[in-house]
Amino acid sequence: MADQDRGLMTFFESEAHSFVLRIWLENRDDPHQPGEWRGWVDHVQSGRRFHFREFDDIGRIVSSI
Repeated sequence: MADQDRGLMTFFESEAHSFVLRIWLENRDDPHQPGEWRGWVDHVQSGRRFHFREFDDIGRIVSSI
Protein backbone atom coordinates (compact mmCIF):
# COMPACT_ATOMS: atom_id res chain seq x y z
CA MET A 1 0.00 0.00 0.00
CA ALA A 2 1.37 3.42 -0.93
CA ASP A 3 2.12 5.94 1.83
CA GLN A 4 -0.55 8.26 0.44
CA ASP A 5 -3.17 5.48 0.71
CA ARG A 6 -2.13 4.74 4.31
CA GLY A 7 -2.65 8.39 5.22
CA LEU A 8 -6.10 8.38 3.64
CA MET A 9 -7.07 5.18 5.48
CA THR A 10 -5.83 6.62 8.78
CA PHE A 11 -8.03 9.69 8.22
CA PHE A 12 -11.11 7.58 7.49
CA GLU A 13 -10.43 5.27 10.44
CA SER A 14 -10.15 8.26 12.77
CA GLU A 15 -13.58 9.40 11.57
CA ALA A 16 -15.13 5.91 11.79
CA HIS A 17 -17.44 4.62 14.50
CA SER A 18 -18.11 1.00 15.44
CA PHE A 19 -21.43 -0.33 16.65
CA VAL A 20 -22.67 -3.64 18.01
CA LEU A 21 -26.33 -4.35 17.34
CA ARG A 22 -28.45 -6.96 19.11
CA ILE A 23 -32.03 -7.71 18.08
CA TRP A 24 -34.40 -10.26 19.59
CA LEU A 25 -38.08 -11.19 19.51
CA GLU A 26 -39.85 -11.08 22.87
CA ASN A 27 -42.82 -13.38 23.06
CA ARG A 28 -46.02 -12.15 24.65
CA ASP A 29 -47.99 -13.95 27.37
CA ASP A 30 -50.84 -14.49 24.90
CA PRO A 31 -49.59 -16.92 22.21
CA HIS A 32 -52.14 -15.46 19.77
CA GLN A 33 -50.46 -12.04 19.90
CA PRO A 34 -47.35 -11.47 17.80
CA GLY A 35 -44.08 -11.01 19.62
CA GLU A 36 -42.37 -7.64 19.94
CA TRP A 37 -38.99 -6.92 18.36
CA ARG A 38 -36.54 -5.22 20.68
CA GLY A 39 -32.87 -4.49 20.67
CA TRP A 40 -29.93 -2.35 21.62
CA VAL A 41 -27.09 -0.59 19.87
CA ASP A 42 -23.70 -0.29 21.57
CA HIS A 43 -21.38 2.51 20.46
CA VAL A 44 -18.00 0.86 20.87
CA GLN A 45 -15.88 4.00 21.28
CA SER A 46 -18.00 5.55 24.05
CA GLY A 47 -19.37 2.37 25.63
CA ARG A 48 -22.88 3.86 25.52
CA ARG A 49 -25.87 1.55 24.97
CA PHE A 50 -29.13 2.66 23.38
CA HIS A 51 -32.27 0.51 23.59
CA PHE A 52 -34.98 0.53 20.94
CA ARG A 53 -38.33 -1.03 20.06
CA GLU A 54 -38.72 0.31 16.53
CA PHE A 55 -36.29 -0.55 13.74
CA ASP A 56 -36.47 3.06 12.51
CA ASP A 57 -34.79 4.08 15.77
CA ILE A 58 -31.55 2.36 14.72
CA GLY A 59 -30.82 4.99 12.10
CA ARG A 60 -31.66 7.81 14.49
CA ILE A 61 -29.36 6.35 17.16
CA VAL A 62 -26.42 5.88 14.80
CA SER A 63 -26.79 9.31 13.23
CA SER A 64 -26.93 11.00 16.66
CA ILE A 65 -23.41 9.86 17.58
